[in-house]
Amino acid sequence: MSVLKGAVIFLTGVGVGGAASYLYFKKKYDDREEELKELKEHYNKKLLDDAEIKVAENIIKKEGYVSYEKMAPEKTEEVVVIDEPERDYPKEAFIIDEVEYSEKELYFDKVELDYFIEDEALLDEADELMDVNTSIGYDILDDFRNDESEDVIYVRNPVLNTDYMVNKRFGKYSDIVGLGGDDSDE
Repeated sequence: MSVLKGAVIFLTGVGVGGAASYLYFKKKYDDREEELKELKEHYNKKLLDDAEIKVAENIIKKEGYVSYEKMAPEKTEEVVVIDEPERDYPKEAFIIDEVEYSEKELYFDKVELDYFIEDEALLDEADELMDVNTSIGYDILDDFRNDESEDVIYVRNPVLNTDYMVNKRFGKYSDIVGLGGDDSDE
């Protein structure tokens, strides 16, 4: 009985070992087969893409189309300079009329200013105080302040490349922002 028992144990070991080996290698080769399938699909797609490109190139040659992309030099950024008509502007600000201020073909920035005549404050659209000397000039503002017939003037500063529309405001800017002194007699 001991021979029979030894044979059964031996055959059981061979069966279990064979089954375990079979399952191990089956899983390993199934995984490999899946990888091979993915690789085949990838390369078949690449071959199809290459074939489509060749077909497209043949059509381009046959129809006589030109690929400007291949002919063009490397792309570089070009700066386009728009020629402004030559004008001889003075080196300081000067008064212009409303028509000149409104001209679209001129390349001047447009800025609207408020000029408070009592404290001579000049403010831009963001309520920031402007430097009168570098923007408009004191001579122009003095004439504007003393001219009772004008409420708006237009000024061009060719150095700053800016056109200004200056609105005359009566009163003090300091009173508006609450910086004015108390004029009451106590």
